[in-house]
Amino acid sequence: MQAGRSNTEVNSRIPILICIDVEPNERVIDPGVPADWTGFERTVEFFSELRPRLETATRSAVHFSWFLRMDPQITDTSGSPDWVVTRYPRLIAELEAAGDELGLHSHAFRWDAPAHDWVADYANQEWVDHCVRSSFEAFQTSLHRQCRSFRFGDHWMNDQTIGLLEKLGARFDLTLEPGAATPQMPGEIFTGAFPDYSRIPQVPYRPHVSDFKKPSWWWKRDLWIIPISAGVKASAIASPEAKGRMWPASNPGLPQEYMSLILGFDPSSFSRIANKLLSQLKRPYLALPARTDMALYPDRRSILERNIEFLVTHPLVKDFSFDTPAEALSRLR
Repeated sequence: MQAGRSNTEVNSRIPILICIDVEPNERVIDPGVPADWTGFERTVEFFSELRPRLETATRSAVHFSWFLRMDPQITDTSGSPDWVVTRYPRLIAELEAAGDELGLHSHAFRWDAPAHDWVADYANQEWVDHCVRSSFEAFQTSLHRQCRSFRFGDHWMNDQTIGLLEKLGARFDLTLEPGAATPQMPGEIFTGAFPDYSRIPQVPYRPHVSDFKKPSWWWKRDLWIIPISAGVKASAIASPEAKGRMWPASNPGLPQEYMSLILGFDPSSFSRIANKLLSQLKRPYLALPARTDMALYPDRRSILERNIEFLVTHPLVKDFSFDTPAEALSRLR
């Protein structure tokens, strides 16, 4: 506990989860052509320099969460699933020494040789299971411990995969983003369908054993779902259909107008939605995803810096606590 603060003051702090997906620089990558993840290098540098400033502002330890790619696409392109650990042992050790969370971020990309392209094969549960299992095995082998925190790529999820994550020992899933089903990136090939998250809670919950989108008090899983923070876009709030609706909440009438608080998104919308969540949630928290390429390109880095500056200079910053998933859930419970 920080000196001069009571247990009540510490536990009533507002958890801020920075969820960083550690990936190759480019989303579409050539198989068999390994390249350094310079975005990861610069992102670690960025957040390492930011950490002492946040610790001064919050008067408490600052922890980030890093979700490592170790799925079959990484094996196909870099030679081994644990490439990021073997290539960057110093950076990984630095993050561990700082008390940061290391978790997994898996995609279901499968190389289609005839098409000479990647397919996000969500309809193939056997393949999805293989992507998840092999990632957990690589994590255990390279880091010598069980993975507890997980984020699936493109906020895709289903009940079978949630069940597998729980079986493999995951305790926190941070995949879900409130709002409508979102298609794959334009021009990319995928199978299956994307879930509709327009009715999921906007607070952490333990999902029902037969429906991961519903919280349950009885037939619940041990795993916790921590939804990514999101809110209605300004265009939706201004529309006639939005009048009289509660906010923030599930909004089935305007699900396509939700915006997740990704650290690389429009700063004006980011700050407006974040302030709404902080003021209207009974037990507020922010779960904010980022991708390691944000620190690599000047335009994206500029947006990242502006959104981080919003957090550092926020009037409530002394009440913020930059937490791991376990720490955040402990406060919120």
